[in-house]
Order: sequence, then C-alpha cells, then structure tokens
Amino acid sequence: MLPLAAALCRLDGRDLAGFLQGLGFLDGRLAADRPHRQVAIVHFAGMFGKLLADILGRGHDLFVQFADGGAQFRVLLVEQCDRGRRNRRRGNRRGSGRDCARAGFRTIEIFENDLTFFSGKPREIRSMAQDLGIEIVALQPMRDFEGMPEPARQRNFERAERKFDLMQELGVNLLCLCSNVSPDALGDPERSAHDLAELADRAGKRGLRIGYEALAWGLHVKDWMQAWDLVKRADRSNLGIVLDSFHACVRHNPIAPMADLPGDKIALVQVADAPGLLMDPLALSRHHRCFPGQ
Repeated sequence: MLPLAAALCRLDGRDLAGFLQGLGFLDGRLAADRPHRQVAIVHFAGMFGKLLADILGRGHDLFVQFADGGAQFRVLLVEQCDRGRRNRRRGNRRGSGRDCARAGFRTIEIFENDLTFFSGKPREIRSMAQDLGIEIVALQPMRDFEGMPEPARQRNFERAERKFDLMQELGVNLLCLCSNVSPDALGDPERSAHDLAELADRAGKRGLRIGYEALAWGLHVKDWMQAWDLVKRADRSNLGIVLDSFHACVRHNPIAPMADLPGDKIALVQVADAPGLLMDPLALSRHHRCFPGQ
C-alpha cells in the first residue's frame, strides 16, 4: 500500500487528491491483488502521472472503490497516443505506439488527430496495437452533437454512423462525446437527452458504448453535474459519463458528490493536471496541460 496524496500536483488551487477521494479511492491508497468487476480508465498527467508510471512499472494496479454497494474497478494506465506529439513529427504514429509500449502503457486512447496525420489505414493501427500488446480503449472526440436543429441534427447521426464504422475497424467499443460548443446548439435538456438516447441506441446495435463529457467551455453543458443530468434523462445502459479532473477543477465543480455516481455509469475517468493560471479554460487546456513528470 502506498499513500497517494504527497505526490499530487494542484490545479487552480484544487487538490487532485480531493478529486480522487471524491471518486471514493480506497483510503487514498494504491493497492494490488484486489478482485475487480469492471474497468475504469485514468488519463493521467503531472506528478500523479509520474507516480502511477513508477508504481505500475513495478507491476501494480490501481483500484477504485465506488459508493454504489461495493463494486470495485481496476484502473489501468492510459495515455493518448498524440500526447507525445511535441517530441515527434506528425505522421509518425508507429513510433508513438512503440514508445507507449516501451513506457509500460497497457492501453491507449485514439484521438482524432492520430488518424488525421497517420499515413496508413485504421486497421493498421489496430494491428500495430495488437502486436505491441496494447488495447485501444476509446476513440475521441465526437464534437457538437447533442441539441442541434435540423438539418444539422440528421447530419450528426450520419456522422456518428461513420464514427461507428471507424470504431469497429479500430476494434474499440467506447466513443467519447464532448458537450456541444456550437453557437447553433439549443439549450433544451430534454432534446439533448433524447439525442443522447438515440445515439446510444444506434451504438448499442453494434455493441458499442458512449461516454459523455462536459467541456468547461461548452455552450450549455459546462459542468459534470449537467452532463450527469443528461445521462440520467437518456437512461441507456451503454451510455455513461466521462469525468475529467481538469474540467471539474477549473470550473470549481463540487467533487464529493462524484462518490454517489453509480460505478457502472462512469464510462471513463481522466485525471489531468495544469498550472493554476488565470486564463480562459480553453486556452489553458489546449496550451498548458502538463505532461507526465511536470
């Protein structure tokens, strides 16, 4: 058992230890050899990421205890392939995958830009990941989807079907959907929840899942509580919430209520750090996120 708190950085005065404790981590400690039922994912950065890399390099796993009746979730080490882009030229995704494997990553997310600048086919990425022993756990992001007027709404569902095709080619079953930032988005939560429900139904026909995340700069949904409200209204078994420490902390969202979220409705957990600079959250996120060890 190893205490967490001493190695965590701070985001805008908010302690990441509080974020983890709000999720119900086992006494704020890392533990090995615990039974698990499902998998939650941590996207890490900052000193917390360095700590995880050191521990998981020694063969340990990180476990989370949620407050929904004792369900335990094994948390795997995750990083997006494109996080190494400042040290690699565009298009060299084969190098990114190998670097992830050498660093001990067991799972990766595929970010849209990874595909944009990759010279091969998506199935080649799937094959490379399999050869390296890495699981692709999520494709992200899908943007500006819920609450759109026609004809944009119908075009969004057509776009979603193409995303589903891509997911199946990559061999990934989770699509991360960001809250809408389009100025055309309507603010009716019932309409947005209906869109999420239909999207989940379409995904379910292919055995896929949807994770919905509140962006701190979203037009109508900026806070994780709003995202959770829409997920509850949609009420689909393959639709869950994505929790991100950056978006929660930069908006000063309450953390403790996260412990009341049903564990099976948490699609993805991203623990990401940034310096406490007074600036627009979008600019802070795009240009000042921390890399592991910073």
